[in-house]
Amino acid sequence: MAWDVTVASTLTDSYVGTSSTSSVAAAEQAAYRKSMKYADLPTYLFPVSAHSGGDINDSTTDFSDRLGQMISAKTNEV
Repeated sequence: MAWDVTVASTLTDSYVGTSSTSSVAAAEQAAYRKSMKYADLPTYLFPVSAHSGGDINDSTTDFSDRLGQMISAKTNEV
């Protein structure tokens, strides 16, 4: 398993346009770019994306939730 974390700055030229319409748009756009970059690799790679303002994209939230559930199940902790 490998993680590739990207933190997008909402103030860079490539994200300013989308960030002006949605607070999580920069993270979503960065996640999409990262997914396309690694599209040919096995599913053991998990792109994680956030933006400098603190929002994270939906797929990162889903991954984090699933990971937490698996850890809880293995350790018998809630």
